[in-house]
Amino acid sequence: STLEIDGLDWDGAQVGMVNILLIGVDDDGTRSDTIMLFSVDGYSNRINVLSLPRDTRILLNGYHQKLNAAMGAGIEAVKQKKAKEPEEILIQEVKEITGLPVNYFMTVDFDGFMDIIEAVDGVEFNVPYDMDYDDPVQGLHIHLKAGQQHLNGQQAHDFVRFRHNNDGSAPGEYVMGDEGRIYWQQEFMEKLQK
Repeated sequence: STLEIDGLDWDGAQVGMVNILLIGVDDDGTRSDTIMLFSVDGYSNRINVLSLPRDTRILLNGYHQKLNAAMGAGIEAVKQKKAKEPEEILIQEVKEITGLPVNYFMTVDFDGFMDIIEAVDGVEFNVPYDMDYDDPVQGLHIHLKAGQQHLNGQQAHDFVRFRHNNDGSAPGEYVMGDEGRIYWQQEFMEKLQK
């Protein structure tokens, strides 16, 4: 459905550069763990992706917080009738950080992400490392073997959420923390687009 919210930049021509903000939220929708700005160039048919680390420091309500707290602040703003949709504050923060307009946005939770993967019948992907992680509190259990394989919705979900193994080891790029996870999320998104 189409939402008219404050902060979105109207793109009447629908040609040229169109920016779409993808917001991946946690189970309760209060934190945005994945924030990607897709710039679609209508002239060259190219897509550029800018990932914003969820731990990016912002000034929110007079306090320094992480960017992923903006969704929770947006939910509170809606409750107080200061915003129409929870994404408004995050959109404003992304615009301020990047200096780019945001024309559209899409918010996807974990179930929605898995549904997207299932709708395209999975994704062929070369998992770079063995991944073994369990978090019983979140009900998160990641057990993937390295190598080329066809990832279904659950496996793709597990891959994009992986950070480190149970023993604390972070293979390859994952040693960089969120930056490593962002790298592999972008690699996955490229394969998903194809």
